[in-house]
Amino acid sequence: MSYGVASAMDRRQFMRVGIAAGAGVLGASALPAAINGLMSRGSRFTPAADLNHERLSALVGDSVSVVNPSESPSKLNVDHVTPGTPYVSSDGRVTGDSFSVVFEGRADVPLDQGTYELKHPDLGAFPVFLSPVGPTDGANQRYEAVFNRLR
Repeated sequence: MSYGVASAMDRRQFMRVGIAAGAGVLGASALPAAINGLMSRGSRFTPAADLNHERLSALVGDSVSVVNPSESPSKLNVDHVTPGTPYVSSDGRVTGDSFSVVFEGRADVPLDQGTYELKHPDLGAFPVFLSPVGPTDGANQRYEAVFNRLR
């Protein structure tokens, strides 16, 4: 299944390229170069459409690498995945779902709220917005990523 150019970018990168193109900052010849630069990051990206409840639930207990360009990658453990809540249309069709993934990392290497590239051996790389949740217990900090998906 092909998801096109946008699946290899995170939302922030996609918006930057799209806004620059729309504002005329990127000329017609510069737009393909900007997109190719984003796509040639050397990682295998998993499209957001493939990050569903079932695939992410299978990662519970695994660790993922957090790629931070200013430091060496750190690790987060996938603690749990909340049960999915389906979106049901007025005619009874399931049109989407919502769930969250809670990660746990070292409290002495905190991550600010923001978008990070995570890497897993089975999924490859994928961008996700992480928010610190709850107080730290001194040794560990929890982070949550919320997924809202339309079908």
